[in-house]
Amino acid sequence: MRTAISVLFTSAAERPQYFRKGKSTDLSSNSKPFYTAAHSPKHQRLVYQDAQYHGADLLGIGASAFSYIDGIHCQNLTSLESYLQRLDENRLSMERAYVLNDDERLIREFILQLKLGRVNGSYFLQKFDIDIFARFADPLAYFAKQGLPTRNGDGLALTREGLLRVDRMLPAFYLPAHQHVRYS
Repeated sequence: MRTAISVLFTSAAERPQYFRKGKSTDLSSNSKPFYTAAHSPKHQRLVYQDAQYHGADLLGIGASAFSYIDGIHCQNLTSLESYLQRLDENRLSMERAYVLNDDERLIREFILQLKLGRVNGSYFLQKFDIDIFARFADPLAYFAKQGLPTRNGDGLALTREGLLRVDRMLPAFYLPAHQHVRYS
């Protein structure tokens, strides 16, 4: 999925609504939690953050921020000073970029959806033609013995304990070459 990313505000009145305590100051019935999106309907196409868990493009802004654009995984410079210096020089603030292959895109989406606490097997079968329960059989069996995920039909759901430990679980699903790499 390719998403156009455009941010243009010509006046303070056109800037996105500010957020506090997890809700937008926009009091309409369509208010979303703050993490999902901020937009100016006149100038932007709105794509909620939830779409990133299904392969949508994501532009990371700030030092050490991660981006994913058109199948390329990128990370900005980790030092705020270096990041700001590059911006002052009108240069890209990117420290590294990596083009993902099909298997890496599958793993990326699986991990992101696992962080949400639920994964639908038929989604991966339809999009990647891969049975995730076969592809990730060993780590899923290991974590199931600890009571972290439960399988219900074509779905996988993390238990409360699984949700609390999900970030520690993720490296087990990485390719061997990526398992011991520092990412921040």
